[in-house]
Amino acid sequence: MSKTHVKSTLVELPPELIELIEDSDVIEDISSVDELVEFHDINDEKVIKRLLMPGAPFGPYKILKFVAAGGMGEVYAAERQMQDGRRLGPVALKVISPEYMDDWAISERFKREAQISRAIRSPHVTRVYEFGQTQEGHAFLAMEMLKGEELFDRMYTRRMSQEESVEVVLEILAGLKAVHDAGFVHRDIKPENVYFNQRDGLEMVKLLDFGIAKVKDQRSDPFLSVVGKIYGTPEYISPEQGLNPDVDERSDLYSVGVILYELLAGRLPFDGDSAYAIILAHQSQAPPAMGSSVDAKLTKIVMKALEKRPEERYQSASDFQDDLRKWLDFRRDDFMADSAHHGRFRQDTPHHAKQTPMHGVPSPGLSEPSESSEAPPVQIFSRPRRRHQPTPHVSTISPAPERETPKESKPLALSDPSVVDPRDEKAHGSTAAKIITGVIIVLVLALVAWLSL
Repeated sequence: MSKTHVKSTLVELPPELIELIEDSDVIEDISSVDELVEFHDINDEKVIKRLLMPGAPFGPYKILKFVAAGGMGEVYAAERQMQDGRRLGPVALKVISPEYMDDWAISERFKREAQISRAIRSPHVTRVYEFGQTQEGHAFLAMEMLKGEELFDRMYTRRMSQEESVEVVLEILAGLKAVHDAGFVHRDIKPENVYFNQRDGLEMVKLLDFGIAKVKDQRSDPFLSVVGKIYGTPEYISPEQGLNPDVDERSDLYSVGVILYELLAGRLPFDGDSAYAIILAHQSQAPPAMGSSVDAKLTKIVMKALEKRPEERYQSASDFQDDLRKWLDFRRDDFMADSAHHGRFRQDTPHHAKQTPMHGVPSPGLSEPSESSEAPPVQIFSRPRRRHQPTPHVSTISPAPERETPKESKPLALSDPSVVDPRDEKAHGSTAAKIITGVIIVLVLALVAWLSL
């Protein structure tokens, strides 16, 4: 099989390849296209025609496994083969169809991801290793392979206590602190871009998808110069980002506040029938109360993060972290005092376990809850993916599916999922609704300008 020639920019080399076990998550023992199509339940003829088989060369990479597919391309597990015989990886190799070779937005996204990866050294930020294009026109991006699940999937399939929710947000803020300190603003923080990566028995939160990130002090952005388009995800966008893409780090912190609200309340603070209705709600409506089950001190922290005016919010990720850590310490001290009073606390309780147990699920070091003991309300969510939800990030790898139940292929998130186009009739309803929404937005903009005087 001939080797594909590529022109690429190497950001950094992947780590040395750990010896792969034949039945591991990154090895696929499939010998024909028909078998691959059947195993992964692929129905798109365009995807089938451009599939790369396990073992196929792709520039300096060797394909190990098919991971996911979408209308614009595919994602594979791959290893990088060096001239000295070393094998590096595995990596997630995102390969774009040649029909999109002239789409400069894809190339711009890849460059941004690489730029940020080169500038930031944080375990909470996904690594990018290489990007480029083949002679045949396939744009590609090689990045860190992740194994685990998105925050979105976790928050809607399992119980998370208030303490657990805060711990997750602290890790998100740790990643954002590194991003902001390096001089960037993410601009698309949401549960789908927060990933629980599992490695060596440990779990760590990773931030994904820096495709629409910007340099913090940059006042103009040619990538966002298309008149009438708003870049971001309506459910998590800050009030100011809905008006102007030139935002600073406080916009990201607002998005984190939305995530924390959603984790605690089990619902979004703002929803609506269209993207523009949701954006307007962020700009003009107060967040609804989260409910009496949420601790009052924690509620104040969330509401400060969701202030409409950036200067009234947390000014840095560190400030946000400080208040959350103080709240956690308060809760743990309060729990220890209560446990000691009732004779339930054991001295060998691990530090991370010193939190209120979930109903019916005893924490390590705690006695089984009695039938009469009261447990705090715990939120478990069940709503489907949102109407205005961009497609999920797929530069990740999940455990290999059983052959009897093929894994569903996911679409590839690239240049368009985080863009709201006002020309899209589905985005905001009828012509009359468009006119009314436009008038309201102009009024809100005028009010914001007046308040800033």
